[in-house]
Amino acid sequence: MDLTRREFIADLPLLAYLLGHPLELAKTPRILINPGHNKRTANAPGERYISGVGSEHELNTRISEKLANELASRSGIEAVLSRDDAEYTKEIRDFYSPNRMQLEREVRNYRRAHKPTTNLTVEDAALQLGILKWANMSGFDAVVNIHINFYGDEDPKRKSSGFAVFFSDINSPKSSMDLALRIYNSLKERFIPSNNESESMRGSTSPITLRGIATNRLIMTGSELHPVQVPSVMIECGYLGQKYADGKTIADSQVQRAYAQQISKGIIRYFG
Repeated sequence: MDLTRREFIADLPLLAYLLGHPLELAKTPRILINPGHNKRTANAPGERYISGVGSEHELNTRISEKLANELASRSGIEAVLSRDDAEYTKEIRDFYSPNRMQLEREVRNYRRAHKPTTNLTVEDAALQLGILKWANMSGFDAVVNIHINFYGDEDPKRKSSGFAVFFSDINSPKSSMDLALRIYNSLKERFIPSNNESESMRGSTSPITLRGIATNRLIMTGSELHPVQVPSVMIECGYLGQKYADGKTIADSQVQRAYAQQISKGIIRYFG
């Protein structure tokens, strides 16, 4: 219906306000998916590899790619992968290369002061620190680190199995715990949480309360080395040698897709 002249004049103050204050569109969430490890460390001592299953760094990539596809098909969330099988993205390389020496210096100074327990080389730690700093300045709304757990010698007496979700209790937003819980509850719909007590949350005066979710202080989730400015979690998608239905392992595409689907549901619920 056409406005009368009187109605139009009455709406002029509102029109003037809207012209001076354009409506803001809802921001599309943007997350960084960071597959753990990389090709450069594939042949390093202690590389996480099982014959017939594969190496962790390649399987992390497969799950991360499926997760990005799930998010693209199920939501408006923009997912950016930090690397493919061959190398990290150009943006990360362009940030890391000129800053490598300074990043390595920060890692060495931190280790001298805090003496943390770690099996990362200075170079690998500096790379993770570089990814974190780049993520902090690149406008991401969350960081999701994808890993697969491993118990070294594959001793059958060590019956560790199940997924785990980690977040940091220092130098990380409190919303990291919320994101971790959303992903944890979603994964629990299809997978068994870790039975490893070190991957469980304990109450201050009670026995273990939740298996498969815990705090850690890693570079990419938040540590004394450098703060994480956006919610960041690390997900261990079961164990490398773990058996699923019909004897399948994490090398099976269906198992990988199931992990990707449940992680994506948790992320969507967090941003919903």
